[in-house]
Amino acid sequence: MNQSHNKGVIIPDSNISKKKKTNSLTLIKSQMYSGPLPHPDMLAKYEEIEKGTASRIIKMAENQSEHRQTIEKRVIQANIQNENTGMFLAFFMTITIILASAFLVFSGKDVSGLVMLFSGLGIQFINYFKQKKKESNSKK
Repeated sequence: MNQSHNKGVIIPDSNISKKKKTNSLTLIKSQMYSGPLPHPDMLAKYEEIEKGTASRIIKMAENQSEHRQTIEKRVIQANIQNENTGMFLAFFMTITIILASAFLVFSGKDVSGLVMLFSGLGIQFINYFKQKKKESNSKK
């Protein structure tokens, strides 16, 4: 919740009349406050209006903070789960490619088996190095 209050700034103002010159000052007050809670002065005014309002506002901010932290934890857990699933699937796919390639080689289809082996493993290595590069770029 963003709040703003006034803070003092003095701007000189000169009024010139026909008979005499007078100087006056104009006071502009501006103050900024930002945070999850209203400025303490405003909280006190809320409390003056209705007893217990300030504590309800503080409780609301605490609940919102707790809710946001819960969501962030869930997102982190989901990201970890996705990475683990991706690693398992990559491992399973690599083993499947190796076994299928070995089967082709042993059944007399040497070229097909080797092409399958090197292309499948090549794709895995390219994916691995792209991911490492992406991770190193995100850390910068």
